[in-house]
Amino acid sequence: MTKFDAFFASVYWNRYAGIDFTQKSLGDPAIQIEHQRRRQLHCIEKWEILGIPICLADKQNAGTIPAVVSGYGVATISMIFGCKGIFTEGLDPYAESLNLTDKAIMALTPQTDYSRNPVMQDLESQAAWLVKTHGKACININMQSVPNIAFKLRGDQLMFDFYDNPEIVHKLLDYVQQSWINIRSYISRINEKNHCPDDGGMISLDNCTVALISPDIYRTYFLPYDIKTAARYSSIYGVHHCGANMHLFSDYYGQLGEGIWFDIGYGSDVKSCMSSLKTGEKMPFWSVRYGPAKLRSADPEEIRRERDVLAACGVDTVLCVGVDPDTPDENLQALLIP
Repeated sequence: MTKFDAFFASVYWNRYAGIDFTQKSLGDPAIQIEHQRRRQLHCIEKWEILGIPICLADKQNAGTIPAVVSGYGVATISMIFGCKGIFTEGLDPYAESLNLTDKAIMALTPQTDYSRNPVMQDLESQAAWLVKTHGKACININMQSVPNIAFKLRGDQLMFDFYDNPEIVHKLLDYVQQSWINIRSYISRINEKNHCPDDGGMISLDNCTVALISPDIYRTYFLPYDIKTAARYSSIYGVHHCGANMHLFSDYYGQLGEGIWFDIGYGSDVKSCMSSLKTGEKMPFWSVRYGPAKLRSADPEEIRRERDVLAACGVDTVLCVGVDPDTPDENLQALLIP
């Protein structure tokens, strides 16, 4: 049976739960524990207002202490690579592009020891506080993907490089892909030391920016590196593609191997994606996105009809990420209540 779910946008949490997204707040594990408590309690209250059943375990676990260092959202991995994080009170942080020159890119060599990286030192310091106060800690940052990070390091110039400077593109992508793996391995060693060894969970390729390029560009430049990454994490990898055109890339994603999870962007041809990505005997977990702008503005009956069409494809979950604070309650009910 399909599950329907929703995650609220940062501006929602700022308005209704007093949660801020400044660097000081996100970098303080004690504040993050308090913010997590507020989120849990707010969700229980909100679901009860909407008439959505809440199991007893959810109520009993509200306010439990998470021994997790999440960093600075999607900006974290780019900040580790040297980008500047931009912070505001009510919105998730983002990373400014480095706009690396040709010369700077050709001089890049992947790092293996991140102990002197200032962002990693920050994450390790937060983890040390959690270990001291709660006995364990897990650094679990949003790792993004090779395409996302490459655009942050090169900037808009990368769009021209695909046609004018293939050597630069491949040099950059090779550096990002190797470094991405090295960062993950480094964090894994830190987590094991902090009593949170890897549990075999999913490795996600968050290919958000792939929606901005053509399938031919993806096949020529990014597919070889995604294949390498998927081969390294062959039994636990998945792909997130948040754009409305995943069906144009799904044949290429099918070449990565037997993925365990695929997150299909809102507006994509869901049936086409699922057909292309049946890569093994065991079915992957199918997640399909619902658009937060549509959820805010559409008639509840339209939301319910569209939701049911998506569920009829046989997906495991229909999920709206980034729910706007002005979304009417009846629209949330239309999405969430079967």
